[in-house]
Amino acid sequence: MNSNKSPLPKLFKGIALFTPGGDLIYCIDPSKRGRWHSHLCSALQEILDLPEPPHFLVPGYTATIDHWRDPRTGKVRVFAEAHPAVMRYQALLNAVFNMEDLVWQKTPWQDALCDSIVLATYRSSFEKLWKNHDLIVRLKVSEQAPADSQPL
Repeated sequence: MNSNKSPLPKLFKGIALFTPGGDLIYCIDPSKRGRWHSHLCSALQEILDLPEPPHFLVPGYTATIDHWRDPRTGKVRVFAEAHPAVMRYQALLNAVFNMEDLVWQKTPWQDALCDSIVLATYRSSFEKLWKNHDLIVRLKVSEQAPADSQPL
């Protein structure tokens, strides 16, 4: 299943940010150098007209995929992980990142970073994040980080 209009590069890092309501914004970074979580939060703020970027969604609502070349074998390898709150979206992640039946690894839950009680305190100020808008957005290269962005 290919939901992208342009083919993906062979080597890239993909980062996905979900909302509690199930919306998705993601990017594909062939250089593997951008700070995309911040850019995804800022784009989500603009798209949903939020009072500020929803940085509190990171890392609890994120997934990452890395296509890299094994220096010993020369083969392209794939590593994909998702936080427990977004594991149910594996089929969607596979679609946007052009993977077939990839089983994503579950990132260990870290209460200090993903406290549901703390997350709930944002709900009244960020109500739109808890509603589903059927939003699937790929942040394009031309919309991504400035050239001087720091590596991850």
